[in-house]
Amino acid sequence: MPKLPTYSLSVQVAGPPQRRRAEPEDFAPSSRSAEIALREAGESIGGGLRRIGAAQEEIADVLHKNEERADLSRLHRQVSEAQAGWTVGLQEALQKGEPGDQSIVSRYMEKMDRDIEGLGQSARTNAGRDYLGPALATLRGHFLVQAMAGQSRLVGIAERENFDASVTAASSALFGDPGAFEATRERIMGELKDRMGRGLSPEDAMKMRNETLAKLAISALQGKVERSPSR
Repeated sequence: MPKLPTYSLSVQVAGPPQRRRAEPEDFAPSSRSAEIALREAGESIGGGLRRIGAAQEEIADVLHKNEERADLSRLHRQVSEAQAGWTVGLQEALQKGEPGDQSIVSRYMEKMDRDIEGLGQSARTNAGRDYLGPALATLRGHFLVQAMAGQSRLVGIAERENFDASVTAASSALFGDPGAFEATRERIMGELKDRMGRGLSPEDAMKMRNETLAKLAISALQGKVERSPSR
């Protein structure tokens, strides 16, 4: 009878597994990964800050431009109102002025300069100041010329009135003394020439010269006729 092999069963019981305590570096990324993460986070934060800064600058620029536009709009209105007032003021000054009044320009410009000084201080922005200075200077020059022209007209009126009175007196004298015609004509023409520099325009002076010569000649002729022996 064949003999069967026999087997022995042996079981080895393993002891408890050996365990290691977890350290912080077991949970932390590698130093290279941390560096990359930190750099990316910094770039993200920096980009955000730059965008915020750019937005703030843009807002500030918009606000500044709005302030300039508002300032210019207000100054345009004020200058227009001032110009209208200066126009009316000059018209009234010339209408009330007496012939020969040579103080109109100084009085008018003194008041205008006070107005300009007040307006010049009302600008709130650089743009407003850049507009206001040249605008007021231009208007001042314009009204100075107008005031001087108006005053000259009044002076011219006075000169014409005075000259007419002188010619009338000379004509009466020639009627009584026709022989003084040449001397009287020379004197009156010299007086007319002097008055041309005191408000009479060359056109007015030429017209007055022709009228005066005719008037003096007629007076002298009438005087001769009046004293003619044949009468």
